[in-house]
Amino acid sequence: MTCGLCGRRMFGKESRGRIYYICRPARAYRPEGHPASIWVREEPLMAGLTEFFNREIFGPHRRERLRVLLARVDDSHLHEHRERLVAVERQIVELKRRKERVLDSLETADDPTPAFVNSINERTTRIGADLEAKQTTLRELREETPVAPCPQLLDHYPTGTVDLDLLPEPMLRRLLDAFAVQMRHDKEGNQVDVQVTITPETADTQLQAATAAITGDGGGPHGDLAAMRVVPPTGFEPALPP
Repeated sequence: MTCGLCGRRMFGKESRGRIYYICRPARAYRPEGHPASIWVREEPLMAGLTEFFNREIFGPHRRERLRVLLARVDDSHLHEHRERLVAVERQIVELKRRKERVLDSLETADDPTPAFVNSINERTTRIGADLEAKQTTLRELREETPVAPCPQLLDHYPTGTVDLDLLPEPMLRRLLDAFAVQMRHDKEGNQVDVQVTITPETADTQLQAATAAITGDGGGPHGDLAAMRVVPPTGFEPALPP
């Protein structure tokens, strides 16, 4: 969990039998309006996180809730990327046609002069350079395809309820790690924003962790281990909740 005022990771501490998450940066690193320390009790935090999983991840209406959320998301960057991709593909087709027409003019010439041949060579060289540049741009655009939302991934997980407070620590850690849970504390709004990341590459690991948490099955000798994840660095930022 990070502090919404300074962006630093909060640390845990037990005090008088209760667990808190605290942000206490040195004076020189406190932004304006940041108190000397911020304390957040773990009990309501865990209750809210449990509600989030039961409603947004494991709830029967999760797809409908996510669809409503996505309807409010600005996905103009997806359309812009697609338009750029189509435009570059058209330019490549046109450059190839121009190159063919230039070469055709040389083939159909009855008695081409050296000057004419040199002119054709220069034009084909310029077109070739433009074509190579556009092909490079096309490759880069395809590699940089922004991440698009995929609500149907939620169907991969079981429905049910879970009480995070009652889970054994290894099982809880496995669940939170598998879903890459991130929390951001908003002191002014007195709330915590929760975010998880779900991708096709992480779905199987998340399914195992979710099933274990709901059924109470530790998942065998390696049940407390979550696979490493590679999350796309671009696309919807921050990653869409869920």
